[in-house]
Amino acid sequence: LFGTIGQGAQVKNLSFHSSCSLDVTATAQCNVGLLAGIAKGCDIRDVSNSAPVTVTGKSAGKTYAGGLLGYGFGTSAQVLTIDSATNNGLVTFLNGDANEDITYKGYTLGGIVGFLDTESAARSIVSESKNTGEIGGNPLRSGGIAGTASKKVVFNNCENHGVITNSFDKKWYGRAGGIACSCGANVEFRNCRNYGDITQTKYGGAGAILCEVSAATITVDG
Repeated sequence: LFGTIGQGAQVKNLSFHSSCSLDVTATAQCNVGLLAGIAKGCDIRDVSNSAPVTVTGKSAGKTYAGGLLGYGFGTSAQVLTIDSATNNGLVTFLNGDANEDITYKGYTLGGIVGFLDTESAARSIVSESKNTGEIGGNPLRSGGIAGTASKKVVFNNCENHGVITNSFDKKWYGRAGGIACSCGANVEFRNCRNYGDITQTKYGGAGAILCEVSAATITVDG
């Protein structure tokens, strides 16, 4: 619907019906979501998706995809707020060039948003959000709410009910998490729940709330 939702914008009370669909082949670095590719320092509330999203990565990495957003970040002037967002649709990432990048530049997939980040003085907050859709394919990272929460991200009262299956092809490195997969500094999980089965098929990692921690300042509470 949008390429970029800019700082200070508000998007509210919007739904994508199951008769919609999004099918993208990314031949360059790309951010993909039914609502927007990029959301920065904006306010997103009461948005839901029931449509399937399929992304094929042929870009040698750094393609971020989600049911609603590809890449979201808080700016130094504005918090990114995602509140009461829901994904019910199938979200699939196909690693079309057998990319095996195991860093943040690798392919990343989330039920709500692919990659969350913040600028130095900012925060990103995801509250009261839920995924019920199946998350599949073979990206590097898969998450029910977010694939990657890089830094200064807060998850409040979020739930995953969807089945998550990650088949990343490089042995030991695929990651899957019920709320988020890979987490950096000052990421918080508060009163979050996972009810979905999570499977990593290539001897990688899987976790009910989160999978991979890359900093000491992670909070999991309630």
